[in-house]
Amino acid sequence: SLLLGTVAGDDTILLIIKPREAVDQVMERIDEMLR
Repeated sequence: SLLLGTVAGDDTILLIIKPREAVDQVMERIDEMLR
């Protein structure tokens, strides 16, 4: 949860509204940061 809050930021709000879309965005950001 802390990781998502730090990495996603405002996108965590989208996780509640639009789970699928938000998860895709979060995973993309995490993937970019790991590269």
